[in-house]
Amino acid sequence: MHGSLMLGPDNVIQWLDEVKVTKDKKTIIEVIVCTTMWAIWRLRNDIVHKVRLLRKDMLFDFVQEFSFCWCSSRQSKFQIYWVDWLQHPLLSL
Repeated sequence: MHGSLMLGPDNVIQWLDEVKVTKDKKTIIEVIVCTTMWAIWRLRNDIVHKVRLLRKDMLFDFVQEFSFCWCSSRQSKFQIYWVDWLQHPLLSL
Protein backbone atom coordinates (compact mmCIF):
# COMPACT_ATOMS: atom_id res chain seq x y z
CA MET A 1 0.00 0.00 0.00
CA HIS A 2 1.55 3.21 -1.13
CA GLY A 3 1.63 6.04 1.38
CA SER A 4 0.76 3.98 4.44
CA LEU A 5 2.90 2.43 7.11
CA MET A 6 3.00 -1.35 6.99
CA LEU A 7 4.95 -3.21 9.62
CA GLY A 8 5.75 -6.85 9.20
CA PRO A 9 7.90 -9.10 11.36
CA ASP A 10 11.00 -8.17 9.37
CA ASN A 11 10.42 -4.45 9.98
CA VAL A 12 9.86 -5.04 13.70
CA ILE A 13 13.03 -7.12 14.03
CA GLN A 14 15.01 -4.50 12.15
CA TRP A 15 13.63 -1.77 14.42
CA LEU A 16 14.56 -3.85 17.50
CA ASP A 17 18.11 -4.20 16.18
CA GLU A 18 18.41 -0.44 15.67
CA VAL A 19 16.67 0.92 18.77
CA LYS A 20 19.05 2.92 20.97
CA VAL A 21 18.33 2.09 24.61
CA THR A 22 20.16 0.34 27.43
CA LYS A 23 20.60 -3.41 27.20
CA ASP A 24 18.10 -4.04 30.03
CA LYS A 25 15.44 -1.85 28.43
CA LYS A 26 16.06 -3.50 25.07
CA THR A 27 15.48 -6.89 26.67
CA ILE A 28 12.13 -5.73 28.04
CA ILE A 29 11.11 -4.21 24.71
CA GLU A 30 12.05 -7.43 22.90
CA VAL A 31 10.01 -9.50 25.36
CA ILE A 32 6.96 -7.26 24.95
CA VAL A 33 7.24 -7.19 21.14
CA CYS A 34 7.77 -10.94 20.84
CA THR A 35 4.94 -11.65 23.28
CA THR A 36 2.66 -9.36 21.26
CA MET A 37 3.56 -11.06 17.98
CA TRP A 38 3.05 -14.49 19.54
CA ALA A 39 -0.30 -13.47 21.07
CA ILE A 40 -1.57 -12.14 17.72
CA TRP A 41 -0.44 -15.33 15.98
CA ARG A 42 -2.11 -17.43 18.69
CA LEU A 43 -5.34 -15.41 18.46
CA ARG A 44 -5.34 -15.84 14.68
CA ASN A 45 -4.93 -19.61 15.05
CA ASP A 46 -7.68 -19.74 17.66
CA ILE A 47 -10.02 -17.98 15.22
CA VAL A 48 -9.03 -20.13 12.23
CA HIS A 49 -9.37 -23.38 14.19
CA LYS A 50 -12.44 -22.17 16.09
CA VAL A 51 -10.74 -22.58 19.44
CA ARG A 52 -11.57 -19.89 21.98
CA LEU A 53 -8.48 -19.85 24.17
CA LEU A 54 -7.73 -16.17 23.72
CA ARG A 55 -10.34 -13.50 23.07
CA LYS A 56 -9.52 -10.37 21.09
CA ASP A 57 -10.66 -8.13 23.94
CA MET A 58 -8.19 -9.85 26.27
CA LEU A 59 -5.15 -9.56 23.98
CA PHE A 60 -3.58 -6.56 25.75
CA ASP A 61 -4.05 -8.13 29.20
CA PHE A 62 -2.51 -11.38 27.96
CA VAL A 63 0.56 -9.60 26.57
CA GLN A 64 0.95 -7.54 29.73
CA GLU A 65 0.72 -10.53 32.05
CA PHE A 66 2.78 -12.98 29.98
CA SER A 67 5.61 -10.52 29.31
CA PHE A 68 5.74 -9.61 33.01
CA CYS A 69 5.90 -13.29 33.98
CA TRP A 70 8.69 -13.95 31.50
CA CYS A 71 10.78 -10.96 32.56
CA SER A 72 10.32 -11.46 36.27
CA SER A 73 11.01 -15.22 36.24
CA ARG A 74 13.67 -15.51 33.53
CA GLN A 75 15.68 -12.38 34.14
CA SER A 76 16.87 -12.75 37.71
CA LYS A 77 18.85 -9.50 37.54
CA PHE A 78 15.60 -7.56 37.14
CA GLN A 79 13.57 -6.77 40.22
CA ILE A 80 10.26 -6.00 38.65
CA TYR A 81 7.05 -5.43 40.55
CA TRP A 82 3.62 -5.98 39.04
CA VAL A 83 2.28 -2.55 40.01
CA ASP A 84 5.28 -0.83 38.42
CA TRP A 85 4.99 -3.02 35.33
CA LEU A 86 1.35 -2.03 34.90
CA GLN A 87 2.26 1.66 35.02
CA HIS A 88 5.31 1.54 32.72
CA PRO A 89 7.42 -1.58 32.06
CA LEU A 90 10.56 0.32 31.07
CA LEU A 91 10.52 2.40 34.23
CA SER A 92 10.07 -0.66 36.44
CA LEU A 93 13.78 -1.55 36.29
